[in-house]
Amino acid sequence: MAVRRVATTLLVGLVAVAGCGLAELGDDVDVGDAPQCEAARTWPVGFTEAEEDLVTLIADLRDSGGMCGDTELPGVGDLELVPALRCAARLDATDRATNDDIDQNSDAVESAFTRVNLAGYEGIVRHQLIAADYFEAVTLFDAWMGSPEHCAAMLDKNLAHIGIGRSSAGDGDGTVWVVFTGEERD
Repeated sequence: MAVRRVATTLLVGLVAVAGCGLAELGDDVDVGDAPQCEAARTWPVGFTEAEEDLVTLIADLRDSGGMCGDTELPGVGDLELVPALRCAARLDATDRATNDDIDQNSDAVESAFTRVNLAGYEGIVRHQLIAADYFEAVTLFDAWMGSPEHCAAMLDKNLAHIGIGRSSAGDGDGTVWVVFTGEERD
């Protein structure tokens, strides 16, 4: 049985998926135009579908609100799926899976801020949520709902943007999810 790991939320304030062992690749998802995002363009169809499942779960939560620990938070509205954040999330997830490292303060992976800036994101990063060894979006979502910090991050009323990436190490193990959220610059 895999041990599930969830990293803490980073409040703010390149590696392709080579040899991932998944047969069907798609390239119909917009990841922006930054040169390094080319590595995030062709992605396993199953990973893309899982990313979209998580987007739907978060969108439903944001519509209805929810209990985050002992605190009930109201619905806060929609998020825009931003290609540059999706690029950054996919590349970050791949880097973390390859390095088996979900520590947000690790020196082994590029910083979230650097990665998001290089992907061309023009907003302000608010949160980076990271989890490893969750294969289904709903299982990860349920775990985050059980964490008051992660739940509150998903229901942050200041958010306007989201990007989600799911990747794994070359052997198919070490599945990592990364979610970047952001807000408009004034």
